[in-house]
Amino acid sequence: MIVTVYLPLLATLPLAWLAPMLGRRCAPAVAARLLTFLAGLAALVTLGALGLLMIGATLRRPELSREVATQIADGDSVPAWLGALASVGLAAGLIRLGRILARQRHAAQALHHAIAAHTPGSDQELVVVPDSACHAFAVPGRCGGRGRIVVSTAMLRALDASERRALLAHERAHLRHRHHRHALLLAAAQAVNPLLARLRAEGEFQIERWADEHSAHTTSRPIAARSLAAAALHPGDGRDATSGWTGALAYLRHRVTDRVAALSATAPTTTWAATTPALLVAVAATAALADAAGASIRLLELLYR
Repeated sequence: MIVTVYLPLLATLPLAWLAPMLGRRCAPAVAARLLTFLAGLAALVTLGALGLLMIGATLRRPELSREVATQIADGDSVPAWLGALASVGLAAGLIRLGRILARQRHAAQALHHAIAAHTPGSDQELVVVPDSACHAFAVPGRCGGRGRIVVSTAMLRALDASERRALLAHERAHLRHRHHRHALLLAAAQAVNPLLARLRAEGEFQIERWADEHSAHTTSRPIAARSLAAAALHPGDGRDATSGWTGALAYLRHRVTDRVAALSATAPTTTWAATTPALLVAVAATAALADAAGASIRLLELLYR
């Protein structure tokens, strides 16, 4: 456990560095899924490594026999101060995770209440709200129920008929592929380990690109690009496009200019070799954590035999 317990924590650095490369060399659907998986795995190994450091710092006890104390000292190099620091990091990560989950739940409830206020007693997919700011987003259904698409009147005025079809196809992709789950897992992973911020940002961007590509397949690449550009260029009334509608997968978030440029180019394909470095890092981090956990179990057996 001398070295391997630290490797899972260090693995988040190359994963964050490799995230943009995965976005450039993989189709958005593949990139979004892979980045979500890597973020979740990195968060789990972070929690595991911090937990093992916390345990390792508590193994040395004054009442142990000299033989056992020597064996534990030989197999465990975690000083007490590092264990205390790991305890603080673990507690802070779990608290941030709890806040993220509570905030997401509150935002989802607020969105459903706001939608119900605009369409009382209705279960229609499309909800049009009177608003002079351009916004459109998908709201997943409760308990696996039907999701809703919310579009402002300003957004509808900004787009022609074909551009509206592209917008609706984009939002339906969010609902069909349950993109809110990917976004929540990415946010939860960053809450556990703030070093995953870059990976989360790239993952959220690829989620939007995934929906963009579905929109382009449903209509065409020029129409999807034109729809996004027209929505972004509409002046509205100067307010935030998602004012009062936070917590949703919004159409005009996450590097709109880059998304328009991607839609204006040819459809992306996946270079599977590009995924190898990130997957090797993930495997190495998992193996290191397993080795450290095995070492901890052996030390605990010495302590309690």
